[in-house]
Amino acid sequence: MLRDEGYEVSYRSTDQDWKKALKRPGDLVVAAGGDGTIAKVARRLAHSGTPLTVMPLGTANNIGKTLGIAGDAREFVRTWRDAAAEPFDLGMATTGSDSPTCLWRVARIPVTASSTWS
Repeated sequence: MLRDEGYEVSYRSTDQDWKKALKRPGDLVVAAGGDGTIAKVARRLAHSGTPLTVMPLGTANNIGKTLGIAGDAREFVRTWRDAAAEPFDLGMATTGSDSPTCLWRVARIPVTASSTWS
């Protein structure tokens, strides 16, 4: 589908050695998958300056819905040529697990006096 629209594509699965590919990404990184996959790629690209778009292909697709990305994937890809990059908020929270949780605009976290932010 991306090649049909004239894009040169280099595919990497997040189950394989994908982190190395992000050290020298192309002009745009497309994170295709569910919220977990998209968050994993976004965490890795944070502060890199590399544009990221998402192709929500998971079950809940909360990130895609929040960013207004839904509907026909081919139509979405066609919009990329004229799209302008926009920054978005990305936060990290540690919940006691080994890896931090990636927070997008999707997150609604009640902050109380006992909450700790760093």
